[in-house]
Amino acid sequence: MKKLTFAVLGMGNRGTAYAGKQLKFPEEMEVVAMADNRRVRLDAANKYLHLPEDRLFDGADSILAQPKLADIMVIATQDAQHREHAIRAMELGYDLLLEKPISNNIEEARFMVDYAAKKGLYLGCDLNHYFSEPAFRADQLIADNKIGEQVYALTKVGFNGSAVNVNPVDRNSRWQMPYSHLKAFCAHPFSVMRYFCGDIVQVQAFLDRPGVRKTAGDPMLSINSVNCKFEKGGVGVLISQRGDARFGLGGWWSFELAGTHGTFCIENCVEKLTYWKQGQ
Repeated sequence: MKKLTFAVLGMGNRGTAYAGKQLKFPEEMEVVAMADNRRVRLDAANKYLHLPEDRLFDGADSILAQPKLADIMVIATQDAQHREHAIRAMELGYDLLLEKPISNNIEEARFMVDYAAKKGLYLGCDLNHYFSEPAFRADQLIADNKIGEQVYALTKVGFNGSAVNVNPVDRNSRWQMPYSHLKAFCAHPFSVMRYFCGDIVQVQAFLDRPGVRKTAGDPMLSINSVNCKFEKGGVGVLISQRGDARFGLGGWWSFELAGTHGTFCIENCVEKLTYWKQGQ
């Protein structure tokens, strides 16, 4: 198996996490270059990776001015910068892995996808919530016709919290936009729903804020109820919130898919799968 080489642009929490995977999979991947406009981030990551100085770059302009350095470039910069950085990287011939969301602008996202197709390059987004042992078992249930014709899907995902411990409003935060939670975090549950149920062909959404966010002047619409009709015939709903309440059954992340032959539920993303056979 060929070892894949990576260049990582953006060494914040996510970029550093990507780079750190080399320590777990040294036979499969190697980080050969890193870039960030904050030297302290590069130095922190390089304590573990030990790249030579000429493979540490002081930002996007610096690394994207070089010839192609790796098989894949991971782009973990701010969402608003993804289009610019992705197009420049693809012009150099990089296959890409982007941190979610692919963009905070739907037209820019479509442009990047189309551009990758024209260039014959891979463009992936880090949506990994169905890469887990419970999800693999759910795949097998579907393959074995133990779910049957899909009827409904119920998805809950979010952060536990309440009015007594909501974070203060930070006017400089990337979350100070009305749809920031829906665009950034809800990309994960939508990917799970589409993976198991097919593309969404009809959608209806209700978005709001609880009282504590309203009184604090927080613009984020942190409560999301999204009703969907799926390509495979079933219907479904996504309930999401960002630290406004505490989830009950299923924990902070649950996905339930019911069909004419049976139902499964995945709880807490990677922790548990339960299957109920029709008639039991």
